[in-house]
Amino acid sequence: LDNQMYNLEVQCMALEEAIMNAKQLEAMQAASKAMKNAVKEEDLENAEDIQEAIQEGMDLGQELNDLLNQPLVDCGDDDELLAELDDIMDDGLLYNNNKQKVQPKIEMKEDPFQEEEEEEEEEEESD
Repeated sequence: LDNQMYNLEVQCMALEEAIMNAKQLEAMQAASKAMKNAVKEEDLENAEDIQEAIQEGMDLGQELNDLLNQPLVDCGDDDELLAELDDIMDDGLLYNNNKQKVQPKIEMKEDPFQEEEEEEEEEEESD
């Protein structure tokens, strides 16, 4: 009796599996039909045209970006610019008694922003 029960249970499981497989196949066929209806050749051609138009727009944007990044004036060679910068820097240096270059001393207030903060605090207190 136990073997018969076991055989019936196995047959029920096999039948349930076959029914599930059939339903799965039906669902796959319905999905296939729906996809064929949704994606037609015309849609593919339209998508390709749109993609090409987008690519052309991006290419034009890149050309414009490249054009705007070009210098308006030819500044010359980098070595010349660096030499000119060195000359300018040399002009800004002071010489001591031994004719050695020293940086000029620039005296500043303790904290230039501190005065502004104090003024703002005073205004807030008066309000």
